[in-house]
Amino acid sequence: MTRHSLPGRWLPTGSDWPDPPCFSSRHATARCGDLRHPQHRWRVNRPCCGQRPMPASPWHVPNSAIRRREGLDRSHDVAYALRLSQCPLPNWPMETPMEGGAESVELSGPSAERLANTQRVIAALGPHGQLSLADLRSSTGLSRPTLTAILGELSDDGWIVQGDARSGASSAPGRPARPYSVNPDAGFVAGVDIGLHKVLVVIVDCTGTVRHQLRHDLDPAAPGDERIARVQAAITQAAAALSLRVSELLGLCLGVPGIVDESGRITRSSVIPDWTGFHVGRAVSKWSGCTVDVVNDANLAAAGERWAGAARLRDDVIYVLAGRRVSAGLIIGGQVHRGRNGASGEIGSAPAMFVDPPAILLGESASQDDPRIPEVFARAAEGDQDAQERVTQLCHRLGFTVENLAKILDPDVVVLGGGLSLAGAPLLEGVRAAVTFNDDVAPPIVLGELAETAVALGGAHAAFLTAARADARLRPLASAPAVLLAQPAGAHSGAPEPTPGELRVNDRSETGRTG
Repeated sequence: MTRHSLPGRWLPTGSDWPDPPCFSSRHATARCGDLRHPQHRWRVNRPCCGQRPMPASPWHVPNSAIRRREGLDRSHDVAYALRLSQCPLPNWPMETPMEGGAESVELSGPSAERLANTQRVIAALGPHGQLSLADLRSSTGLSRPTLTAILGELSDDGWIVQGDARSGASSAPGRPARPYSVNPDAGFVAGVDIGLHKVLVVIVDCTGTVRHQLRHDLDPAAPGDERIARVQAAITQAAAALSLRVSELLGLCLGVPGIVDESGRITRSSVIPDWTGFHVGRAVSKWSGCTVDVVNDANLAAAGERWAGAARLRDDVIYVLAGRRVSAGLIIGGQVHRGRNGASGEIGSAPAMFVDPPAILLGESASQDDPRIPEVFARAAEGDQDAQERVTQLCHRLGFTVENLAKILDPDVVVLGGGLSLAGAPLLEGVRAAVTFNDDVAPPIVLGELAETAVALGGAHAAFLTAARADARLRPLASAPAVLLAQPAGAHSGAPEPTPGELRVNDRSETGRTG
């Protein structure tokens, strides 16, 4: 076996890769991953002269025209060459430069340098920047020929666009400069919030701007297969509003009420029992043709508030998702903490921390679907003593949960979200009054800013990060904050407080009494 060959379990018996007709320093490398060959490495080289390998040769690497036609980027060269050699890839352990990400290829040599320079250009432009060639040279430090080549490549691939000439911007002679900017239509991702009573789809472009939002109400009694069909219809309709096919999305992320394992399978859901044990992501991925992630809804809501809401720039966050049920999403060290089995934040499993808002506000006989919850806050605002006592009791129960979580985790901020947070100041002040902290360690307790869109926005960001692992050009844009075209209804950042009668309680979280 030569240094270019692969272990026999990957290639047909007797197969060996021939040397290419000539070598180039532009190559992609990847580790073999076979424990029997821990140091084994191979290369896929591009011909550096006029000689071209045989069409069936595994050394053939797609040129830029083929890349554009097949939707490839330079990181796919190794996979493309292996596909031409009919070498199976199901268990190929690629390196993942972004923690927890999808498969990718480690590049070295000039290809890695070109990719780094490309990322530098995109980072300089940012999601909404408009820079001329001279501005880009100044901000990136790249030479004019290198910058021109990168801009031409990005323009050919539809990643950047040129705006109108900036007349009068400079006193220098000659034609006015035409600024470059990232093309917001270069790619889209979608976040989907699936609950008992509704599905909410948010589509975000590659600049982090929310482009469309769609809500469909669902029948709480709908069986699991009908619910998945309604979810697919909502995603299709939302994509069509932007003249997109679902398969053109760079990624999808579904927020579901339940415990989700690492593979994306729902291991338990008391909110949607039909989905317990169901791999909803696999089903949606086969239907849509794109990458699909499945994450617990409270975790996505926490991520959404950190990306675009009340927890921006905070690394340690407790997000309390309070609706008809109550659960929590935890962010520790800037990462969502899901726990060993995906059950982190399922506070309803602890009897002392279990909170049942319908029972507290309406009585023990109230069902989870009772629509009268907003009326209790309305009566409390009008001075009804019984309603005020019930709201106070709810705030004390939530405060007990917040206090215990905060004393254990010592967060930067505690965010109250979900449908009940739309009650505004009465809920916030009630929870603050119910907690006791030492002044020097008391975390701020705030209302979420994203209202019912938190889960879907968190899903869009998760899909964005997954897409960035597959295409490194997205990485400089993935960390930018989201741009909300319109403040979500009832949001709390600079918006008037909703009247209690306008409160909409959503169907949040998996938590429920165990046993």
